[in-house]
Amino acid sequence: MEKQGKILLISTYESGFQSIGVSIAANYFSQVNIEFDILDISLDETISIEKISSYDLVGFYLPMFHCMEFALDVTKKISKNENHPQFFYFGLYSDIYSQTLSEFSDQCCQVNFFIFR
Repeated sequence: MEKQGKILLISTYESGFQSIGVSIAANYFSQVNIEFDILDISLDETISIEKISSYDLVGFYLPMFHCMEFALDVTKKISKNENHPQFFYFGLYSDIYSQTLSEFSDQCCQVNFFIFR
């Protein structure tokens, strides 16, 4: 079996409350034995770009419109690093703004849903 990279799921809105979108993604990764971490960036005013950059794959949950700007700002900062992670965006607004997200980075994708078995 191939070694899995480090994955970070980022909640952008819930301010410490459990995010249903991040919970669904976390549940999926747990079911298929993929290790991950979760970060609520709506609680932390001093985001460690170096720490986030240490992951191989970073997913932003976008449940509301105003989360887009926040997530894209963090992504821009992280993308300045030479060895930045790949990004993915999920949640209602990842679908609505898929064109904007795809233009933003050559290393990003949009996830509309997670499949459960």
